[in-house]
Amino acid sequence: MTNREIKVLHIISSLGIGGAERQLLEIVKENKSHGICQLIKKESWSGISKVTNNQFFDLGMRKGIPDPRAFWYLKKTIEIFKPEIIHTWMYHSSLLEVLTRKVFKNDHIPLVWGIRCSDMDTKFYSTQLKLVINGCRFFSSVPNIIVSNSSAGERFHKNLGFYNESYKIIANGINTDKFKPEHKIRINFRKRWKINASTKVFLCVARVDPMKDHSTLLKAFTEAKKNFKDIVLVLAGKNTNKYSNTDGVIALGQCDKVEEIYPTADFIISSSAFGEGFSNALGEGMSSGLIPISTKVGDAESIVDGKGILIEPKDLEGLKSAIEKVSNIDPKSLKNKTIQVRNHIIEKYSRSRMLKAYDKIYNDLVDIK
Repeated sequence: MTNREIKVLHIISSLGIGGAERQLLEIVKENKSHGICQLIKKESWSGISKVTNNQFFDLGMRKGIPDPRAFWYLKKTIEIFKPEIIHTWMYHSSLLEVLTRKVFKNDHIPLVWGIRCSDMDTKFYSTQLKLVINGCRFFSSVPNIIVSNSSAGERFHKNLGFYNESYKIIANGINTDKFKPEHKIRINFRKRWKINASTKVFLCVARVDPMKDHSTLLKAFTEAKKNFKDIVLVLAGKNTNKYSNTDGVIALGQCDKVEEIYPTADFIISSSAFGEGFSNALGEGMSSGLIPISTKVGDAESIVDGKGILIEPKDLEGLKSAIEKVSNIDPKSLKNKTIQVRNHIIEKYSRSRMLKAYDKIYNDLVDIK
């Protein structure tokens, strides 16, 4: 097997704040021979090339506006970087790359598709996204391998008509050195927001999106707070600040350093109604010692693995009952469960396991060229 640095060009819509983006960064930080090409310019992590010393390319596209020049720009990027493997992340980059190789006949480079979601309900999204997904379905036999981050995602795409002879599941890898309990962070956050040490804090890390179903979460929390006055819900994610006027809710908006938010809480909530493959927030929260409450979406059942509470999507009463149930946990039991959930992530969803799985794919593809 190949035992050298392999040049991989990762293509992604943008390096905004998100789970897929964090997984990509974990890979490139360990592989200086890898490069990143984003389609749409985002400032959030625009300094990534300086931080990781990886080559970085920006096609300068604008969201929602098709640009035929992107094919030429991507072709030139590939010629400049000269990758041995191309790895696309999610639908838009996968379709652009496969069309580029069809137009310019550069299909000699092995191709990996990274598909992140599971049961997407496209009625909440644009017609353009539906067209992109259908385009990917049509060309799904082109990549050498399709990697899903969840069993649910693989099943969903196969049922959708994504045909490929080689599927692989690689669960997200959690950086357990980064996402861990931090007593000092916890104390400082609670002091800043005037939260008592005994108050039970629930955390949801998710952008405002139909998939994430903040509506059900907020209704369930509001109902639970009528019976449990000493509970707080922290929301972190793009546009969550619009919920700042809700009683008992601390809405932080977009947070660049989420590792400094997790340790402040006791429980991590994933209220997604659909679409999740592997919830990074769930894994990162558990790695930080937070007891999980999650809807049964994607691979949540495997991630939680009996260490928390699972409910059906959009189950208002179920989510309310779950919040009330864990609010009764005594401090000693809470501490014991904290250790259990963190150990589960370390043992089953470590960053090193994820990196080794991708390394094997890249090496195998280079060996068969």
